[in-house]
Amino acid sequence: MAGTRVELGDEVQDLISGVKGIATGRTTWITGCDHIQIQPQGSAENGGRLEAIATDEPMVKILKKAKVVPLTAQDPKERGGPAAPAKRAYSI
Repeated sequence: MAGTRVELGDEVQDLISGVKGIATGRTTWITGCDHIQIQPQGSAENGGRLEAIATDEPMVKILKKAKVVPLTAQDPKERGGPAAPAKRAYSI
């Protein structure tokens, strides 16, 4: 599947390091290079979160499309939607 655009929520693998995880971010650089942030699943030995890595998109292999549905793809009502601003924040 190399060469296919990585979408957020895809299960992917970095071809250089072998790290597998979920694509959680995309950064587009002024040079036209796209980086994909990969969040490994599971926990570190100390129970904490495994550290995410970022790599060039051409170095990422898609293992499974849309393994996780990003919150941005859900109806805003399902994730709380916009909230009224605090009155004190705007002196009203």
